[in-house]
Amino acid sequence: MDYLPEITRIIDYGLRGQKQQLYSQINLLIKQLNKKGDIRSAEILLKKISVKDEHITPNAFQFNRPIPVEKDNRFPLADFQKFEVNDIWIELPENLQKNIDLFLSYLENKEKLKSENIPLNPTMLLYGPPGTGKSKLAAYIASQLSLPLITARSDALISSYLGSTSKNIRMLMDYAQEQPCILFLDEFDALAKGRDDANEIGELKRVVVSLLQNIDALDNVILIAATNHPELLDKAVWRRFQYKIEIELPHKEIREAITKHILSDIDKKNLALFIELTHGLSGADIEAIVYEFKREKVLNNNLLDFKKLLQLALLSHNNNLTFLKHNIKEEVLYIKKKFNLSYEKIAKIFAISKTYVGKILKESIENE
Repeated sequence: MDYLPEITRIIDYGLRGQKQQLYSQINLLIKQLNKKGDIRSAEILLKKISVKDEHITPNAFQFNRPIPVEKDNRFPLADFQKFEVNDIWIELPENLQKNIDLFLSYLENKEKLKSENIPLNPTMLLYGPPGTGKSKLAAYIASQLSLPLITARSDALISSYLGSTSKNIRMLMDYAQEQPCILFLDEFDALAKGRDDANEIGELKRVVVSLLQNIDALDNVILIAATNHPELLDKAVWRRFQYKIEIELPHKEIREAITKHILSDIDKKNLALFIELTHGLSGADIEAIVYEFKREKVLNNNLLDFKKLLQLALLSHNNNLTFLKHNIKEEVLYIKKKFNLSYEKIAKIFAISKTYVGKILKESIENE
């Protein structure tokens, strides 16, 4: 029978009176039915759960209590977010998208796997340079699964008081287990630093032990962790994660897709030059540049030239550039040396002639 594991879980939640989990599981089943093309069954289920309830609504993801707080300063230990399907847009290379799709399929069919006595380990470790989209990917997964995202706050979790950090970790993980959700541990190396580091004190080593024990005890929680410094992580941490995914700086096709998604009216030549100038930048850098250009363009009544976009890209590599007349010679030489651009491309950036670019470069060679 199709969806037997899902229906069994729904019945269990109903018999136990666990309304939050009941509605959550029904919503997941509706999503699976829609995905399989059984629109009629999905509509029937949706109508069934559309009855008003003074305590809960069908799509509500309300935990039984507020997010726990740090004992001394009363800071919340996490942030709570809820996304709808397709709320989060992210551009991924093909091989990475396949891994994420596989992870999503694994989670959507976990009850089927359980029925076959296949052990589940819904965990993912993301690592790579800053700005490559690790946090955004966690939000994307949450949106695709229609689950709330609980993002741990390292500044609140880590305490200077003896034993408090371990207690905070346990409180947060106990909270996350109250209902199906995604628990996201960003800046993971702050909690899971290697115990073989001679410079670390005993308290931090005990925190790692506590973290590992709490991860092992998790149930009905999807755990995603992210770090910019994978080399700092304790060796035992790696074994706790089923999926270990490296996210690299975006290659040419991804940089192009990000730019075109935000700036649809850019022509091919300007796009090609901009993509060339963004080599080595992160996806977050590129988004920031393009949005800054769009903001300035709106404020200038859409009269802003695309050379401004190119200049913003260069400023991300060197914020000392001015593009002013009295600095042109020095800056043309810098850009030529760093990017080896043609005379035409350099001329476009500074809004000068190719002849003048050639003159600057010729004089430089003669003066050497």
